[in-house]
Amino acid sequence: MIYVPPFLQVATALSTTSLWAASSSTTTTDITPKTMDLAFHDWCSACSIAVNPKVTVATTSQSVAGRGVFALEPLDEGEVIAVIPYSRILTSDTAAHYFPEEAQLIQKKKKKRRKRSWNLFSKTNNVDCDDDYWPAELTLYAAAALEQDHSWSLWIQQWQRDDPMHSFLLSYEGSCKNVNEEISQTAQQLRQQMPRLSDVKLEAAVAIRYNRWQQHQQDMGITSDLSELYSMVTSRAICLDEDDKKDGKTNSGIIPFYDMINHSLEQPNVKLEYDDEQESFVLYVNRKVAPEEELFLLYTQAGDIMDETNALWTLVQWGIPTPEEQVVWDEDNDPL
Repeated sequence: MIYVPPFLQVATALSTTSLWAASSSTTTTDITPKTMDLAFHDWCSACSIAVNPKVTVATTSQSVAGRGVFALEPLDEGEVIAVIPYSRILTSDTAAHYFPEEAQLIQKKKKKRRKRSWNLFSKTNNVDCDDDYWPAELTLYAAAALEQDHSWSLWIQQWQRDDPMHSFLLSYEGSCKNVNEEISQTAQQLRQQMPRLSDVKLEAAVAIRYNRWQQHQQDMGITSDLSELYSMVTSRAICLDEDDKKDGKTNSGIIPFYDMINHSLEQPNVKLEYDDEQESFVLYVNRKVAPEEELFLLYTQAGDIMDETNALWTLVQWGIPTPEEQVVWDEDNDPL
């Protein structure tokens, strides 16, 4: 059962002053929120994203990724830590509402791409690959938000990513560089994090990501100066409807505050549910959480086996290495 605390019942959010006081009085280690963290909490408040004052976003070396969400006080099992209205989530639908001109341009580009696909394939194939273009769409909408100083802009400006795949997309601009060499070097850097992964499979995965990026540049008119934004979008977005995913469709989006919580295969303590009545996503803890403990989500689906393929794509997609002892390796992958 999900416990709804008073802070949500009265729909109030935390000010930077009270957050600073709470963190200073309850922590003994360095999880005091920095200026950018306080600014993000203020942004959440302004956008009607209710955040439990018992938790904070903190930029600190204590986090597995350098920045994460921590408990400031004990949390009970089922206690809600945040409620995010669907209207505040960056999706193609919500963004189209805020940026109708950009939406029209995107639809024209998609229509042109569909026409080309229709000419390339038999009509009986019923080719429709729009679901594969969500990274390009969300990137264009995020860029529009920054250009127009939309309310999303402060949140987007705080996005971060630092891993070999991200560096590759930033460094390669389609110049005379040997792209195959760049792909090989990126795969080698990734393999340093998970030595048991196959060089061949890693290179193939990096090449697939690179080719997809190139295709999106060509079809959707994404310029190379948006490569950083594109890379961060692909690492922060999630599938919002698993039923659609099973049907081969993708309703992807980026959820504010949720995207500040790091992943853990070993000790996830936060879950996400959608509340139809509130038209909001609800984040809550699935067990008791101690003060100063970092909060974690499971980015992969609960019950999914972390086999070699899933581990490979988790590394390439999000830059997250899986402990090798937790991977179900292919039979032909012998560490000896």
